[in-house]
Amino acid sequence: MSSKEEVWGNPAALGLVGFGLTTIALSLANAGIIPTTGLTIGYAVSWGGLAQVFAGWISFRRNDTFGGTAFSGYGLFWLGLALALILGLKISSSELGLWMLLWGIFTLYMDVGS
Repeated sequence: MSSKEEVWGNPAALGLVGFGLTTIALSLANAGIIPTTGLTIGYAVSWGGLAQVFAGWISFRRNDTFGGTAFSGYGLFWLGLALALILGLKISSSELGLWMLLWGIFTLYMDVGS
């Protein structure tokens, strides 16, 4: 290994923790088990969104197209959802259902690929 070669660690821990913690917290809030006053949305941006996008970039840097696509895709999912909630956009149930269906298809695609 030359002194100019960069070594990148495995980003899976960062990406999986970002996805897992955010999913659990928002699911508990959506189920009415815990109230959310906005902290969950903040973490959807940071842990759910940015941490996973960073993990995706690292994966791409390590020539891992699958990991890069998975982490970046789910990170951008969280950023998009959080942005819509932060902006207070009016989201119809059919529009939300469509996006959840599309993300379900993406998840199935990623599951088959894994």
